[in-house]
Amino acid sequence: MTQSLRFVVAPRRFLPVIIAIAAIATLVAGLACGGSEEPDAAVESASPAAQPAAQATPTPTPPPDPKALLAETAATTRALASMRFAVTHETGSIFVSAANAKATEANGAWNATQGADIAIDAYLVAGPDADLESGTYIQLNMLLTPDSYFITDPLSGVWTKRPLSSVPVPIDQIANIVGDMLETVEDPQLAGQESLDGVATYRITGRAPATVMEWLLLKGVPGQFVDIEIWTDTQEKLIQKLRLTGPVGEFDDPDTVRVITLSDVNGSVSVEPPADFIDLSNLQ
Repeated sequence: MTQSLRFVVAPRRFLPVIIAIAAIATLVAGLACGGSEEPDAAVESASPAAQPAAQATPTPTPPPDPKALLAETAATTRALASMRFAVTHETGSIFVSAANAKATEANGAWNATQGADIAIDAYLVAGPDADLESGTYIQLNMLLTPDSYFITDPLSGVWTKRPLSSVPVPIDQIANIVGDMLETVEDPQLAGQESLDGVATYRITGRAPATVMEWLLLKGVPGQFVDIEIWTDTQEKLIQKLRLTGPVGEFDDPDTVRVITLSDVNGSVSVEPPADFIDLSNLQ
């Protein structure tokens, strides 16, 4: 099995690049006729200098429609074959009430035919208002294949095989989930072009319902919205990064900022089940 990526809770597809449009320089030709140099000769009037020919300045390409960009990016995302992804927090964390745990990072790998592998680092805490430092650190790894679900014991780290019906998050549907998120964005605006790790991207801003993040075990508050930023590749319309500002779940801090980063999009990403595990798939 490929090594699981780690989500470090305690303490991861765009910097500004201005693309200039080159102007076509006009050619200026000046022609003049000289008079006779003989003393008694009549001096001819010099021909007027030729004026530069007028040339139209190229019309800049109109900026793309942000709604069309999002629709194209959503379709491209749903058609992806593989990717790596990271969910991080600039501020705040994810509180999972079922486990009384707080997490700030989650990293994973996804392959359309093989499945998904996700790793989470978190703290067991007394409640949603408790500080991370007051909790007990745990590490959790989940791996999903088309016919199997594996999870590590948070205390021993031993892999266990569980019933498919117990999968807590639909990590096998990550590409469709992200595509759906893009289509929920309201009032999208093109904020410019930026470079992210060397990739030329469009940055689009807007807002989205808080329920778009429920796949992360966050119960979105109905009617609540978050500000969202999307970075998409200017050429292939491949999603690069999402940034959500504002609370999503009922236990979120008001100033929560979450970032979802994609990498190795359609790259060499493989997911393999663990070689050793305890089979608990028959337990109900």
